[in-house]
Amino acid sequence: MGLVTTDVTELKGLSNVLFAGPQPYETLAGWAKAFDVAIIPTLRNRQRMNANPLKLREYLATGKPVITVSTPAIEAFANEVSLANTAEDFLTAIERELESDSPQKQANRRASVSGSTWENRVNEINAVVLRALEAEGERQHSFSKRQPGSRSGRTV
Repeated sequence: MGLVTTDVTELKGLSNVLFAGPQPYETLAGWAKAFDVAIIPTLRNRQRMNANPLKLREYLATGKPVITVSTPAIEAFANEVSLANTAEDFLTAIERELESDSPQKQANRRASVSGSTWENRVNEINAVVLRALEAEGERQHSFSKRQPGSRSGRTV
C-alpha cells in the first residue's frame, strides 16, 4: 500500500503480494485487517533517520507483527518490532514473526502505543515549552538583579 518507488517486478507475480497503491486514510483500518504482517522497508537516509513515523504506531495499534528498518525513533519500540536492514533480514523476520505470533505479543504491541494519543502529545509539547519559558524567566530574573561591586549602581 502506498507509492512504490523501486523495482517490484518479481513481487508482482506472487499470489500473496498485492500492490494496492495509495489509499484514502479513512480506509486504512480495513486494509490492516487484511494483512498478516506490517513492514516498513524504507531507505536509511538522513530524513528517515530523523523521522518519527506515525505509520509505526498505527501498525503497532493493529497488533500485527511489524518488521522495519532501525532508526532512533523506532528503537524506542525495539521490544515490539523486528528490526531488519537487508532484504534477507526482512524475509527471515517475516517468516519468524508469522510462525511465532501470539495473542500475548499482539496485546503487547497494542499496549506499547496505547498512550500515543494526540492529546498526550500536545501535553508533552506544552510541558517542554513551559519548562523552556520557566528557564528563560529564571535567566532573565538573574540578569536583572543588581550586580555587587558595580560602580554605576545600575542593574544589568
